[in-house]
Amino acid sequence: MNILRTAATSGVWMVDTLPILKRLPSWLPGTGSLALARLWRQLVFKAVWAPYTWSKRSFDAGTVLLPNTCATALENMNESRSADREDQLVWAAGTMTVAGHETDDVYQGMHLPEGVNVVANIWLPRHMLHDPEVFTNPMKFDPDRYLNLDSEMEKVTNIVFGFGRRQCPGKSLAENITFAIAATVLATCDIVPKLDEDGNDVIPNVVYTSGIFR
Repeated sequence: MNILRTAATSGVWMVDTLPILKRLPSWLPGTGSLALARLWRQLVFKAVWAPYTWSKRSFDAGTVLLPNTCATALENMNESRSADREDQLVWAAGTMTVAGHETDDVYQGMHLPEGVNVVANIWLPRHMLHDPEVFTNPMKFDPDRYLNLDSEMEKVTNIVFGFGRRQCPGKSLAENITFAIAATVLATCDIVPKLDEDGNDVIPNVVYTSGIFR
């Protein structure tokens, strides 16, 4: 998660602005990010290949659960499972949620060229999650604003997990896990602050960090 948060934060890497920098030799001072990129590339390969390998093993053993993108493709390949086709399947399955990044688009008269990075402004004041026309006193932490209504919470969840075809595929899993954890803690624990030497409550000072995950 830390790798994803750091790598995906817009404006962090100079190479995003000047792609030619990736051609610099690794021994050149100031190119430490290139070595880091190579390490993260290996981790990405493992992250993409591991689920495919598991799916393939389950398919060959006859224990795979359907519907399953990889299993369906493997079944259609029959005996023509070449290394090249298998490699195409691995990366196709691993990048399904970013499909469409290679095409041009036009939104409200604005041309979005092929390969451009579009960052949704969901945080800053007066933008989406902090729009005073939608949320009263938007910068205040106030759970009561949602009135315990799913329809009010959806104003947030329909934004924070992304949009359309690029919406996070783990949305339902994340929501269910969070609910299970919260319900378990509330049912089994007493949530009280620590006490100092004089018996006074010690309220922790919560500090948010910048990035995709806070």
